[in-house]
Amino acid sequence: MKTSIAISAVLGAGLLLGATASAQDPVKVAAAMNKVLLENDRVRVLDSVLKANDQMPMHQHPDNILYVVKGGKTRFVDLSGTPTDRELKDNQCAMRPAETHAVQNTGTTDIHVLTIELKK
Repeated sequence: MKTSIAISAVLGAGLLLGATASAQDPVKVAAAMNKVLLENDRVRVLDSVLKANDQMPMHQHPDNILYVVKGGKTRFVDLSGTPTDRELKDNQCAMRPAETHAVQNTGTTDIHVLTIELKK
């Protein structure tokens, strides 16, 4: 009996850890908010729309270029739980280092961004 409980616990933990590791992709954790426009061996281009009050769970990006089609107010939360409020401006473009974060649209309008993730 104790052996079967221990085996179940180990298998359950493995499944949870596996799900957490694979859940880091923004397309997997928030498919309704993210669409892959292009992917090849060098880049992946994501088209992301966050409606007012939408929250995207914790996810990660490699080095990337962010282009803000339609900006707004956001709150980014890093792995340590530290929130950072940012105002994304229309037509803003920025180079971003690899990062893991969650994001929330804290404004009243939709936010639309293109993220070009660099693979090489």
